[in-house]
Amino acid sequence: MKKRLLSAVLLLVIIFSSAACTQNEAVTTDFETKEVQTDNVSEDNTVGDTAYAPEGTTAEVTEAEVITDEEPVFYEAKEKDKIDISNTDFSSLDWNTAINTANEYANGVQGKFTDGARSGYTISNRNMSLTYHILQNDKMIVNSLTNSKGVPYFENTMDAYIRLENGEYYDASDSLYSGRMNSQRLGYYYYDFRFRDQIFISPETKKTYTEGEACIDVLAEYGGKFRGNDVKDLKYENGVLSYAVSTLVEPFVELQNISISPEEYDAMQLTVKAAQSDILSVLLLVDGGSVYSPDRQLVHRFNAGEETTMVIPFSAMKSLNGKITGFKIVLGTKSKEAVEISEIKLLKRGGVRLPFLLERSYHTYPDKMHEQIRAVATDTYKGGGYLGTVIEIPASTVRKMVLKGGGDEYNGIPD
Repeated sequence: MKKRLLSAVLLLVIIFSSAACTQNEAVTTDFETKEVQTDNVSEDNTVGDTAYAPEGTTAEVTEAEVITDEEPVFYEAKEKDKIDISNTDFSSLDWNTAINTANEYANGVQGKFTDGARSGYTISNRNMSLTYHILQNDKMIVNSLTNSKGVPYFENTMDAYIRLENGEYYDASDSLYSGRMNSQRLGYYYYDFRFRDQIFISPETKKTYTEGEACIDVLAEYGGKFRGNDVKDLKYENGVLSYAVSTLVEPFVELQNISISPEEYDAMQLTVKAAQSDILSVLLLVDGGSVYSPDRQLVHRFNAGEETTMVIPFSAMKSLNGKITGFKIVLGTKSKEAVEISEIKLLKRGGVRLPFLLERSYHTYPDKMHEQIRAVATDTYKGGGYLGTVIEIPASTVRKMVLKGGGDEYNGIPD
């Protein structure tokens, strides 16, 4: 069976008139690619390739910077004359300048996680800095692209998506799995930073409960029937299921002896608050079984100490056949930690799990950065569609936009 990989190359250069202001009207650039048939995926397949080259120094500024109008600079491959090394005299070259320049650019690329939880990753070179959020507790997109002075060109955008031929839309920013950073090639003058493991899902599958829609209010119907493991003081009062962690082997609460059709209810909405934990997992039992399979498990991240509502779609699970006859919620990572679960609702959300993972790479040099995105097939896929990225930029910060690709060129700012 054929696997389809969707690819294209776009080059975008934007001249900005002032620092970004997120309250202004945004220009939305929605790039979609043409479909191509590919049987084998190689490391060099490029779906989106964007070069950035803002100029600047390392000095800090506290006020918005005005960037003067200038002609765009495109980083395009140029043909070079071949050098016959055996018959070329290099004695007249200025080796001191070459060596000094090489030393100046050495180690000009840096990368680091933004915090101990590894919720984001920042890539910096001499001219710019890009921060990418990869933890599932928020939208997994580019938080910011700034110049070397910290002035943003845009913020909270660059989502990747797949649109199927029937119009169905799936994005990577709502992925049910957190991303991870992996660098495969690095050196004095080049790093590649690869962000992986995000899946494409429909945003509709994570919509929270709307008043009046069909649901099963689990706490209202079964609140007093939960049992706990490695917890103490488990109780259901005033619509809240609460407990304290006693031991750290596997603290969870569990409900069994129910019968729910996943065709009628295929998602769970949870509202939780944990004093110190920022991660939970939901596991399902099917057809009266007693063993929880990792194929019927989903993990969700959230912010510790804050009441958080989340929707966990069962459609992303690999093995869900038959009736749901039980589930457990594993939550708690510190001894004596207080946990509250104030909502458990079963909803109908629909949606499917596409057999693709996002791989987003940043090929970074001391003076520029190239972005590459790929949809990596995890299973056989039949059908067509498009892979693209969306960049939203405040219109007041854009003075000129030039798009080049496939031999065509567009100048101007869209209405």
